[in-house]
Amino acid sequence: MADLTDAKQAARRRARECLRAHRDEPRPSFLHAVEALAAWKTAQTVGLYIPFGVEPPTEDILAVCHASGRRVALPCWKPDATRREGGAYVWAHHPPGGTLRPGLFGIPEPQGETIDTAQIDLFLLPGLSFDRRGVRLGHGRGFIDRLLDGRRSGSQAAVVAALVFPWQLTDDPLPAEPHDVPMDILVLPSAP
Repeated sequence: MADLTDAKQAARRRARECLRAHRDEPRPSFLHAVEALAAWKTAQTVGLYIPFGVEPPTEDILAVCHASGRRVALPCWKPDATRREGGAYVWAHHPPGGTLRPGLFGIPEPQGETIDTAQIDLFLLPGLSFDRRGVRLGHGRGFIDRLLDGRRSGSQAAVVAALVFPWQLTDDPLPAEPHDVPMDILVLPSAP
């Protein structure tokens, strides 16, 4: 287990170096690539994120969700003294015109009611690095993996997709543990 932890830490260091090298580059839109997904066409509720730091932009995706009548769920920190980290992220509704407030780590969060993970049809997520198998390397706290607990599986499974800058994609396999949720789809930006 120590070897796997060390391998993840080394991969995170490489990913953060790459992120720093690309931080001043323009952020391309992922909207057209997302709209081409079969899961997008049928999704009624989309689990999305507000970008923080060098993450793929989602503002245009959020606007199209609202304009098309899709319900948007965003991560929201809920304090809970019984949990090791003092709380947990849950999905919360972000309606059209809804306000966002700074949450944990300063990331904007909605103030709407909680949405059960099983109600979300399509998840669009960020990460530090991804391999071609769909392994996602995050920041190491497991927040995204826990947010995906309870998603629908089977014939009506929710689709878990990552928005990925080309420089975040590696041909080398990333280390993964049993609790790491693999991505079903890696979405790269595309021209309209």
